[in-house]
Amino acid sequence: MTRAQNCSIIATCFAPNWTCIETHSERAPENEWLDILPHPVFHPDGDSFLVQASIQESGTEHFTHIKHVTITQQRISVISHGRYESTQ
Repeated sequence: MTRAQNCSIIATCFAPNWTCIETHSERAPENEWLDILPHPVFHPDGDSFLVQASIQESGTEHFTHIKHVTITQQRISVISHGRYESTQ
């Protein structure tokens, strides 16, 4: 995708009729855009995933960090912190 976006949604879909539910979303602040980041990496049991996201660290500075999202408990943990970019 090469166009700017202000909302990114991750949905989990279930067979056999592929009913989907929103499990995580990122929304850009007003008059800003989201960076296009790699797809989430799901745990084999499908209960959680890792995703890169822009995190505000200080003042107006944002850095790309890694979030751990647990779907069944609806819990989000930022697992990297600091004034640097997590790239992998």
